[in-house]
Amino acid sequence: MRTSVIDAIIRQTGLILPLVLGGYISLSLLKLPDLSLESAYLFGAVLATTAPSIGCVPLIMAIIGGATVGLISGSIHQYGKIPFLLTAILTNGLFHGASQYILQTGMKSVTFCPFSQILEPYNELFLICFVGALLLTISFFLLRSQFGYSLAIYGNNPNFFPQHGLSTRYVVITGLMIAGSFGGISGYLFSISNGFVDITIGYGVVLLTITALVFGKKVTNKEKPSILCPLIGVFIYLFLQEIILAIGIPMKYFLAIQACTVLTLVLVVQKKQFVTHEHLGV
Repeated sequence: MRTSVIDAIIRQTGLILPLVLGGYISLSLLKLPDLSLESAYLFGAVLATTAPSIGCVPLIMAIIGGATVGLISGSIHQYGKIPFLLTAILTNGLFHGASQYILQTGMKSVTFCPFSQILEPYNELFLICFVGALLLTISFFLLRSQFGYSLAIYGNNPNFFPQHGLSTRYVVITGLMIAGSFGGISGYLFSISNGFVDITIGYGVVLLTITALVFGKKVTNKEKPSILCPLIGVFIYLFLQEIILAIGIPMKYFLAIQACTVLTLVLVVQKKQFVTHEHLGV
């Protein structure tokens, strides 16, 4: 019994960790309101369903699907000079339609062959853990690289690059493509773990990501890019979820609980900053 609980926690961590890592890049480092993560999550999973028909690895198709969302949203924002919030909303509309088309219009869901029927359950768990560990390693070296610091610089001061005669397009578009590909991987892992892909699987993933990142930031309080923020945030998020389940609150209310939690934390932080500024006379 205890082993099954541990396995479930590890599996849940592996399923949402890529999504939160992607959100850390776009939401925390680039500081963009990246609602298009929802489309990356969905389109990565949907595009993976086409892999068998074209003889491609589903995971590769999931990466391509998520990266395509990031490429489109970044290009619209950078080349079209459209505010990113509007860009993300437009991108969601475009890829929701594309996903509907791939899944065949009017068809609610497409069933995967449950992964446990192809491999043993522990091999499924191994794959999820392997992908999570691989993405953590990639993220660790990415955030310590010059490009990783460029993401943080853009988030803190978007005018830094133009002031020094540098283009922001490479940093923003590449960052969003990486974030989107991570989101696509997470959507695909969720789909194979649950045995199906549905047009609604992306609903609420942005709020999930924000909740985990808020927790991670409050605990780590790191200014430099670090994988500790998303990693710790995921663990706290899952711990909160387990508490809610233990209390007996239905999971259908969990989205509202997340929103209330994030709102409370943000209001507390703003109040502390206001008090500090008043005290310093800023």
